[in-house]
Amino acid sequence: MRVSIDFDGTIVDCSRKQIACLAAAAAELRLEFDWDAVWTDKRLGASNRQVLASRGLDSNLIEKMSVFWVKHIETPEFSKFDILLDGALSALRFLAGNCELHLLSARRSEKELNNRIEKLEIAEYFQSITVVSPEQVMEGKRSALENLKAEYYIGDTEHDYRAAIATGTRPAIVSTGQRSPEFLTFHNVSPIYNSLDEAVRSILRA
Repeated sequence: MRVSIDFDGTIVDCSRKQIACLAAAAAELRLEFDWDAVWTDKRLGASNRQVLASRGLDSNLIEKMSVFWVKHIETPEFSKFDILLDGALSALRFLAGNCELHLLSARRSEKELNNRIEKLEIAEYFQSITVVSPEQVMEGKRSALENLKAEYYIGDTEHDYRAAIATGTRPAIVSTGQRSPEFLTFHNVSPIYNSLDEAVRSILRA
């Protein structure tokens, strides 16, 4: 069986890096926010610009923070915050031992993603690594899934779900990453799993 899997929010924690990058951008402008509340809003579907606008920032400050984000979010300074989610390593081992596993992620820097995968010592579990643009995540993932012809795609967002459905791939969406269970349910995403381990065990029982 061939399975494709997302990286951010599915295998590694995505909150620490995003908040660290936003906090660094805010510090340069001498701004401070309730970062737990910011992450809650992002999990409920808000973009960085929407989060900042809702906190009263003018367009100039929002643009400065957005430029900082694009420039820095995929650098080693912040990639170090990409750490494996609880249970992710054992789930990857279990999945790779029973399936042909392919990584499919939306990133600007394929090099930095590969560097992080090597540092996490998980490269051996993937038969291939495909990177698509974050600016065209739906189109990119849909095209990649069509080429991979995977039976399942494990991800953490509504975009992952829709890309899978559009290609006849069975979705398995975890609530450990970019989207909360409430957001996913509201957008008719199903099935939703509480962890990668739970998703993997369901797939292998099917």
